[in-house]
Amino acid sequence: MIHKKTEIHPTLKISVSKGDELAVLFKDCRVTLQEIKQIPTTYGLKDVATVTLKDELYDVFMNKLSINNIIDFYGDNDDDWKGKVYELKKEVDKKYKKEMIVFYPQK
Repeated sequence: MIHKKTEIHPTLKISVSKGDELAVLFKDCRVTLQEIKQIPTTYGLKDVATVTLKDELYDVFMNKLSINNIIDFYGDNDDDWKGKVYELKKEVDKKYKKEMIVFYPQK
């Protein structure tokens, strides 16, 4: 397996812990999606979107609801998701009752 170097951006998160110096506290906002990448975590590979917010790049972990919203709007080819504008909103997961960031495609 060949690994490619991944650029690290500050990560938009619902809550920020003291040890996470690259985490930025999330507020509802509008962003432009630049790229999708998969990164290894202790829970397996996770989809991460690199987005532009006020001319700065940030990473956002994508959940299944976000991915399903985007697929419903743009289809399943993630190349078609790039360069598009999304509303990011804080919502509560119905099953686990945890806050999460959700992507909503904009026309």
